[in-house]
Formats: sequence, C-alpha cells, structure tokens
Amino acid sequence: MFRKPTFWVVLVLVAAASAWLGIANFSRAFPIVSLDITMDRSSALASARDLEAKHRFGPDGFQQAASFRGDQEVQTFVELEAGGTTAFHEMFASGRYQPFQWYVRHFREGEARETRLYFTPRGEPYGFAVKLPVFPFHTWIPMVAEESHPYAAGFIFFILPTLVSLFSLAFLRAYVLEIAPPFIWTAIRFMGLVMIVIGGLWCAFQVHLGRMMGFAAVVEIGLFLLAFGLGPGKSEIPGETALSISLAQILPRGIAMAIWALSLAIIQRKRKGLNFKQVQGVIRETPIASFSIILALFSLAGLPLLAGFPIRMALWSALAEQSLSSALFALGGSAAMLLGGVRALSVLVSGQERSGWKISENRFQILLLLLGWMMLFLIGLMPQLILGPLGNMVNIFSP
Repeated sequence: MFRKPTFWVVLVLVAAASAWLGIANFSRAFPIVSLDITMDRSSALASARDLEAKHRFGPDGFQQAASFRGDQEVQTFVELEAGGTTAFHEMFASGRYQPFQWYVRHFREGEARETRLYFTPRGEPYGFAVKLPVFPFHTWIPMVAEESHPYAAGFIFFILPTLVSLFSLAFLRAYVLEIAPPFIWTAIRFMGLVMIVIGGLWCAFQVHLGRMMGFAAVVEIGLFLLAFGLGPGKSEIPGETALSISLAQILPRGIAMAIWALSLAIIQRKRKGLNFKQVQGVIRETPIASFSIILALFSLAGLPLLAGFPIRMALWSALAEQSLSSALFALGGSAAMLLGGVRALSVLVSGQERSGWKISENRFQILLLLLGWMMLFLIGLMPQLILGPLGNMVNIFSP
C-alpha cells in the first residue's frame, strides 16, 4: 500500500488542503489583535516600585514577579455571545476595558500579604489588589473602623448590612428561593451563626472602641443570614421572615450606629485616640457620650428594654422552633457583645481621677445624643408603634 504512488499523492493533497484551510481560517479560530505594547517587563517592575514607594501597599522587603496576560474568558464570551470578533476589537480599541495587562506581584516568602499591580500595554496604571492575612467574615470592617473617622465608619456600618440584606433578598428571591434544596437553609443559618459568635467574641475582647463598632456590624450581617436561614416558611412571600426582620432592624441599627459614631467623634477629639488606654476615665469629661456608647452597644447586643431587643427576641423565638442549639449559639454571641460592653464601661469609668466631673459636650451634641437615648428606649418599650409599620413594608416585595 505504501509503495503505491496513488496513496502518496492523495496524502499530499489532503495535507495541502488541510494546510490551506488552517491558514485561511486561522484568524477565525485565533483572532489576531493589534496591540501597541510600549511597556516592557523592566518598565513594569520599575513602575510598580514607584507606586509602592508612593502608596505603601506592602509587604516590606518584597520581591517582584511580572508577566503579560490576557483575559481569555472575557475575549471568549464577547466573541461567542456579544457580537463576535468585531465587537471585541471595538471594545478593546475604545478603552472601556483592557483585556491585556501587565501583572506585577509584590510578595515576600513565607508571608501571606501581597500586592498585585496592573498596567495597560502602554504602561498606564490600571488597577491593584492587596491580599491581607485576616480572619474570615469581614474583618476588614473593624480595620476600617480603627483607621477611619467615626462618622464615615458609622455610615458604612449602617449602610452595609442594610444593602447586603435587601439586595441579597432581591436576588435570591428572584433566582434561588423557589428551587433551593433544603440543605441550603442550614448552610446559610450556619454562616450566620459563625459570624454572630465570632463577631461577638471579638467584640468582647477588643481594646479599641472603634473596632468594637466594626464587629457589631459583623454581627448585624450575621443576624440577617440567620434570619434568612429560617427558610421561606409557609408565607406566600419568599423570605418574608428575613425580609421583615431586615426592614424592622433598619431604624434601631441606624439610631445605635449614629449615636455610637457621634460619641466616638467627641471622645476622639478629647483624647486623640480610642484605645482603652487612651479613654480610661473619660466618662468624667464626656459622661453623655461615654454612656451613649454603652447604650448603643447594649442595644445592638439585644439587651431588654432597648431598641434591638424586640427584633432579636422574634428571631431567637423563630430559630428555637427549628433548632434550639442554634438559638443558644445566637444568644451566646449576644452575651459576648454584652460582655464587651461591660468591659468598655469599666475602662471608661476607671483610671486616676484627674479632675471632677464635667460635661464637655456642647448643647447640640447633647440634644442629639439624648434624642437617640429616647428613641432607643421608646422602640424597646413600644416596638409595635414604630417597628410594626417597617416590618409591614414586606408587602412591597410581594409578587
């Protein structure tokens, strides 16, 4: 067979046809993109070092590694689903997105922290990412609380749990709830319990008043997950229990975070810091602000007679019907937060008495803090007057 010339002629013709088809369709199978690459590897490393010197991303004593990469997932999606090769070329040429980037990594052997810097092919800074060796479940929140102004931190800690709860419910109700297997509710409930317990324990042993507020926000997110983990129940509105609790908790959380942030700002201006060593005995100088912090913390922990108690009581009762052990763990997280409040109170009243008692807050600050006190006690004593209408807003989400 192999000695016959016909076989070799046919083989050569097939090979030639295959080569012609491959060359003719190469640009279809592997689209060619025209790139203006003016940055080389050494320039990328030098630019990354300049950014590090300016912004101090870390880690100290880092090593560098660089590579040029393309986002194949985006390219494949655009070419197959969003207009083809022409659409990808137009997107790339317009500058709306840079699928090809220089990637520079700053790392140190044996250390988890690292920085990743991205540059366009022309050498323009395009983005960065910092990997931090932190404990899971949003511990960047207390880190923000320690470094940021109390007003900004308080606003973030009020908005974040609210947006997380509402947007998560809107998404999950639309795509997940009706087809979710039973075990999904146990998994969500478990995540909420872990966040509550860890957030409460970290709050109990903190030595910074701002970080305590951050861990209180972590517990708030855990409460939403715990409520959502109760499942759709028998209601016609999927996720009604979690939605009712989330809506009703907006006002108590907002009031507590507001007076906590205002009080922290007053004390920080007085003592130039919020560490326990810096705020010892500050209650003699700012008694209203100091007591406001403790009151806000106790409310977020669910102390009876305060605004946070009715919501947590409803959640604990509903949870106990499904899992008594889960309810006990949730109570343990709140108890840990109460312990943190007691520790903070002991620090605020301790220390050497430098002078007699005085009120350093101005009249406007006193008015705002006293209004916050009044609202916390009013909601705690008569929750049906204020929280009822908020909880009934769940009908807006009805199908």
